[in-house]
Amino acid sequence: MRTSNKIMLLILFAFIGCSDTKLSKEEAMSVLKKEYPRIIDTYIYSGDPKYAIMLQEAGLDKEGYVIIKKTKKLGHTTGWITFTEKSKPFLLKTEEKDKKYLIQRVRAATENVTGIISTEQSEDGNSAVVTYQAKLIEITPFAKVIKLNDEIKTLKAYLVRDNIGWHLNKRSR
Repeated sequence: MRTSNKIMLLILFAFIGCSDTKLSKEEAMSVLKKEYPRIIDTYIYSGDPKYAIMLQEAGLDKEGYVIIKKTKKLGHTTGWITFTEKSKPFLLKTEEKDKKYLIQRVRAATENVTGIISTEQSEDGNSAVVTYQAKLIEITPFAKVIKLNDEIKTLKAYLVRDNIGWHLNKRSR
């Protein structure tokens, strides 16, 4: 390799090493968009009479999303709650071991990022705390059971940087 090529490579590496490593709001949003939108779900325990009462208090039986049994014979192994055809769009895949115990996973809402408030980077430049806002969208009738609302929430995400780029380390509630 010629000396001039070696010098050019050395200069190039110097520029890359000295480049601005500050996390921009756009980069932070790009990292968060890999995790969002995300589904907010809950579990309905069909064999538990407390859940039947919760669904009834939320009015889901009157709205036609579930059928709630008023009585059961002793030793009867079916649940108190039956999901109707109207609730099918909100039912999520549930593991077989959960189904065995009459547990059904349902979608309550979808959460999406609405904006980045701030980014605070560590002194070494390899980690950052991103404060952002998220809002619930596509709220389903089952959100009433876990008392979700559509208020905008302020959350924090902890990002780390490696030689590939920025990655989400963890998110706080």
